[in-house]
Amino acid sequence: MKYRIVKRGNPSNPAAPKKQYANAVNAGKFTLKSLAKEVSGRLSLTRKIINGLQQLVNHLNEQLCERATIEFTVQEYNKDYFKK
Repeated sequence: MKYRIVKRGNPSNPAAPKKQYANAVNAGKFTLKSLAKEVSGRLSLTRKIINGLQQLVNHLNEQLCERATIEFTVQEYNKDYFKK
């Protein structure tokens, strides 16, 4: 993680000395297209991956607009999982 040091004063006591705080710096953009390219490096279905990710984002946007909580978990799936 990249950060920079920023001096900030105390708003309730402007005469107090400023303190230094770490402020996170944006490392750049990570777009759906870059995600799809990264995933497609492992798979050969680039167009389907892009379409699937776009559908995922559209659905997430709809759910967030309805004030839903979205939870992501990382799970290891075995080949039998997809047979259900």
